[in-house]
Amino acid sequence: MKYLLIAALFISHPSPELTWNDYNKRPTSENGIVAYTVTEWKLNDSSVNGRIYFEVVCNFVPEGSWTATSSPEILRHEIAHVSLYKIYSRIFAKEIERYQGCTESKRVKVTALFNAAWKRSEAMQKLFDKESQHGMNPITENIWENNIKKEYNEKAN
Repeated sequence: MKYLLIAALFISHPSPELTWNDYNKRPTSENGIVAYTVTEWKLNDSSVNGRIYFEVVCNFVPEGSWTATSSPEILRHEIAHVSLYKIYSRIFAKEIERYQGCTESKRVKVTALFNAAWKRSEAMQKLFDKESQHGMNPITENIWENNIKKEYNEKAN
């Protein structure tokens, strides 16, 4: 008898060490925004012998990201956004571990969990921008960045 053990797969680049050169889209500055970072989540699944296995992918999207600045402070703020997305996608990957190898009937449940996790992540992104004033409040920004780095490293394990 063969046993197949698969944990929730989480695919991501290591800690986001981005530079402004990674931002490939032409700037479309609106309302005073000087940088825009796109990060995507994907929930992939595959079927093996009638069992469904999930893979969570979270990546920075260079083609959708742009900058009209070379500010290192703004870059750190944008990197923190990417890190927040990765933290929440890792939390989601852990959440769905119990569904690895499930039957087709659970796919809808996992999709609902994915959507809920994305909404939680988006809420945290908005709170980060609000409290840090989009990176313009250096004291609050520094607190957020330190907390994000700590959480990022903890969720890496």
